[in-house]
Amino acid sequence: MAVRRTSSALWLSLFFAACGEHGQEQVARPRNLLLISLDTLRPDHLGCYGSPRETSPTIDALAARGVRFADASSSAPWTLPAHATMLTGLYPSHHGVKNNDNKLAAETTTLAEVLAANGFQTFAVASTLNVADPRAEILQGFAP
Repeated sequence: MAVRRTSSALWLSLFFAACGEHGQEQVARPRNLLLISLDTLRPDHLGCYGSPRETSPTIDALAARGVRFADASSSAPWTLPAHATMLTGLYPSHHGVKNNDNKLAAETTTLAEVLAANGFQTFAVASTLNVADPRAEILQGFAP
């Protein structure tokens, strides 16, 4: 039997954020989780991170209504391994994607698979070949 590798802390925090379960009284509301990853964008060029220019009104509006991280670091300098970490909660040394030539192992559980198993509809839009290439296996669990 294959063991599914994942980081439970990441999944729990994202799942609770999506469901609105923060130890507070439950409020009936739609369950939504939107993950936006913009490769090579400096946060100080977005209004929600302090830019005085109106360069990102839609992202700023989403940030005002959702969860915005004040500090985030990449696990790798390359797009594919960094996204593999973002979608699995595992470091490159554990998920095996260490550069843009590797692929994610099928037995590694992704955020999309966890969400789909919990009733979420999943969808991904990827414009960079490093992430969108089906051979990378990074988008496993997202609806086709």
